[in-house]
Amino acid sequence: MIFFAQSPSPTPSPGVTPEQIEFFKDATTQLTESFNSLLNTINIVSIFIGVLAALIGFFYFSNIREARKNIRELVNQEVQKNIMQAIEIEKQQIERSLQKEKIISDTKITYLLPKEQRNYQNTQEISMLEGRGFSQVYICYNLQNFYPKNYDILVIDFINFSLTSEEKMGVVEKIIEESSNDLIWVIYNSSDRAEYLSPELTQKLKASNIKYIVANTYISLMGNVVDAAQVAYALKN
Repeated sequence: MIFFAQSPSPTPSPGVTPEQIEFFKDATTQLTESFNSLLNTINIVSIFIGVLAALIGFFYFSNIREARKNIRELVNQEVQKNIMQAIEIEKQQIERSLQKEKIISDTKITYLLPKEQRNYQNTQEISMLEGRGFSQVYICYNLQNFYPKNYDILVIDFINFSLTSEEKMGVVEKIIEESSNDLIWVIYNSSDRAEYLSPELTQKLKASNIKYIVANTYISLMGNVVDAAQVAYALKN
């Protein structure tokens, strides 16, 4: 009798079921889709950032250009303003100078030598006034010939002539009798206290409402005569 040995049936090893395969396929598909979606999102974000950066750069540099343009315009406006102001100031100064010279050219002066002297030669004061451009500088060589009508300024020369206080008072009283209050006096007198205008003479001038100014050098004489010319013009106009 023959016996056959029977091998035991192999136990099936655990394997991947169709369900698992399908699950892995779905998971892989979802992962791929998620990754692609992430890439798309990154691309979109990158594009957005790029566009935003471009816009920021455009507006930034546009603002810089605009700011530079505005600064140039402001600088040009300020320069033009300063130039116009300087021109206007210079124009006004020129107009004042021309007006001053016009007044001088219209002013008539009587230069009184209160004490007659023979062979008298014009002093530097007279020559200076004659060269300044006044309409007329009339030289009155003695008090007897004094005629102030139609003149604007009277210059009384007390420096180049030796007169006592009493003689100066007599000259002033004579002139007051002959002239009007419209005449402006420039008294050319020494700055030496011993020869200066006496209190009595000063009081006489004020009491007679005389418009006068005192000069004690030939430089101050010129300046005071020019100033007196402008005062005379203002009073007439």
